Amino acid sequence: MAAIIIAVCLVIVTKRSLDYAPTSIDTPDTASTSRALADGIYLVYQTMEDVSPVNSGVMTKCKTTLYRKQMDAPAEVVLSREEACHSYRLQGGVVIVPGEGNSTAIGIDGTEAPLPAEEVHVSSASGAVTAVSKTDIDTGKTTLRVFSDRGESLQARVIDPDTLRLRGYLSPIAVSDDGEVVYLQEQIEHDWLGAVSLWTYAWRTGELKEVAYIREQGVHWDREHGIDLARGLLVGITYALSGDGIDANPVGPFEVHLVDIGANTGHLVPVGSFGAEQRIEQVWINSDDLIAVQMCVKEVCNVVIQNAERTVVEAVSGRLQDWFGTTMVLEHEGELVVQDTQTWNRSSVAIQEEKAPLKYLGHVMVE
Repeated sequence: MAAIIIAVCLVIVTKRSLDYAPTSIDTPDTASTSRALADGIYLVYQTMEDVSPVNSGVMTKCKTTLYRKQMDAPAEVVLSREEACHSYRLQGGVVIVPGEGNSTAIGIDGTEAPLPAEEVHVSSASGAVTAVSKTDIDTGKTTLRVFSDRGESLQARVIDPDTLRLRGYLSPIAVSDDGEVVYLQEQIEHDWLGAVSLWTYAWRTGELKEVAYIREQGVHWDREHGIDLARGLLVGITYALSGDGIDANPVGPFEVHLVDIGANTGHLVPVGSFGAEQRIEQVWINSDDLIAVQMCVKEVCNVVIQNAERTVVEAVSGRLQDWFGTTMVLEHEGELVVQDTQTWNRSSVAIQEEKAPLKYLGHVMVE
């Protein structure tokens, strides 16, 4: 089946084991999941049920269940086990489980392998080029290495944040489809308001440069869904802050920016006026020249799908979790749902249970 790359958030996994010598998980809950997976897109999510000792007062132990689900098939359990309470994340087609030492990478087929601590791995869509970084937290210096799919070292560089006048350190977030450019984001400790720095590294020439428009305008953007590498575009939000430090809260006016990464230019996208209580929480882009703007009043949210000229295509209720092709994944009133952006039909994926909160991790394409 030919692979169709829709946006940077689409991860393609081939039918082979994890690259770092995995072993199969061998428990009754997961013994049936190590079989070869059928082609298609899988939604991945986890639930965590508190099973800490009675009267402990804190969550120290959870029953964590990891699920995979194809669109028209029942959900399947990848693993279910009692462990320290960890919030998983999806990266590079595998689920990352943090640990005190090494983290663990779990494939959605039920295989797992240790992942070196503090290393970040990102690959091009074909897997031909992989960038691996490791940062010294004390100095902030990042060692960035680029490899071919045969494990051949192509380039290595140490990035010093002091030389670049960074507040944090650089970490790779993606590799271009042709494998020529590594995209890096500035990571700042305790900065929960979103990324405000993007850099590109052309590894063949060694050129490292910043997309200065983003920092100059203070554009906050989503690292997975706010950037379309195929077209070299990025969307994000600017706003004022009320308060200081961790008590700072975004306040209006909220403005949406569309940035041309290669040209280092951008412009405002008209999205309408907002009342005093209405805020824009996030803005995403897809490959069909559409932008999704999530607008909320207190805890009630709607997603407006429009183009860059403000022509509104549709508005749907819920908090946007994922967007690929013609499929949106939303959380709405405790339910995880998918919405088809061609037919606008909506169907349920999973219902939040009070004792086992649900967290959506993302989607993986298997071919």
